[in-house]
Amino acid sequence: MEGIVDSITSFFRSSPDPSPAKLAAPAQVPSTPALPKKTVPVAVADEDLGQQAYKEAAAERARRARRHVLSQTAVALPSPGRMDDINREASDVLQVPTYDGVRVEYHKPVVQSADKTMTYSHLLWLGPQHLHGGSSYEFATQLQLGNVTLMSQLDTNGILNGRYHHQFGSSLLTKLQFAVAPSSKRQVDMVLGEVDYVDSDFSANLKVSHDGMIVASYLQSITPTISTGVECLVQTSELVAHSRYVARYDSKLGGDNVNVSLLDQGTVHVSYAHRVSPRLTLASEFKFDPNTRESNAKVGWKWSLRQSQLRATIDTNGVVCASMDEAITPIIRLSLNGEIDHSSQQYKFGMGVSVG
Repeated sequence: MEGIVDSITSFFRSSPDPSPAKLAAPAQVPSTPALPKKTVPVAVADEDLGQQAYKEAAAERARRARRHVLSQTAVALPSPGRMDDINREASDVLQVPTYDGVRVEYHKPVVQSADKTMTYSHLLWLGPQHLHGGSSYEFATQLQLGNVTLMSQLDTNGILNGRYHHQFGSSLLTKLQFAVAPSSKRQVDMVLGEVDYVDSDFSANLKVSHDGMIVASYLQSITPTISTGVECLVQTSELVAHSRYVARYDSKLGGDNVNVSLLDQGTVHVSYAHRVSPRLTLASEFKFDPNTRESNAKVGWKWSLRQSQLRATIDTNGVVCASMDEAITPIIRLSLNGEIDHSSQQYKFGMGVSVG
């Protein structure tokens, strides 16, 4: 037994020592050094995303603002008004009401309520120039029922004039006008229908009479200060047609406006109105007909006070007109007017009193 143990012990003593110095090192393969890994803090990443979202929201708001400005610019054109009123500022100054004689008016309200009003009037004219149809007295009534207006006038010659107006909304207005006379004055009989439409930046009008006359007009605003339009007249009974082209300029401040009208025959009409102050307005107009080589120019002014109004005009033919309208009391008005035509040596002087 001892011999076996000695044999095993001698075997281990004779075996080589497996020390690390005597072991062969494994072959090393050269490797590419790895790039350092960039670490982004979570707070910094969230801040960048927030700034990007804020910039995108700001850009979207800017785009919406530009679209809103463009849309507002597209619909910001003002209403040009009616074709019949295209020359209203200059006409209000230059068309001075003059007559010869005495005119007395009396207006009496019969019904006054929130939804209806009714008024009757008496008109008396004393002088060489009488009312329409040669009458010196006229009785008139007016009834207002919401959007409907009825008016009638009856004179001593038996001529009845009537008007019917119906307003549909804020844009559409229909009118009907008629005149009925006795058998001895049938030439006065007439019927005229009219449709008037006024939109935000344009207006259209159509008139049709009993004798076959048709008048159509269209007025359009092309800029905030300029509007243009055309008017056509057709006489179906005689197969005659005429046209008129108009243009209007209004200053942005509202103190100046210029109107130009050109007929198809070549006649030119130009008017200009200038509001010097809230009380003083100046106006002028010029007309020229190339067919007859005739022209006429007129200048005038209007002075509006708290209770009175003064107007005066003079033209190149030597005609001078002036009028004064004074409110004596809240229901009584006095008017004085005169006209002198130096070329024909004709004179007019009128006085009017209105009560009611």
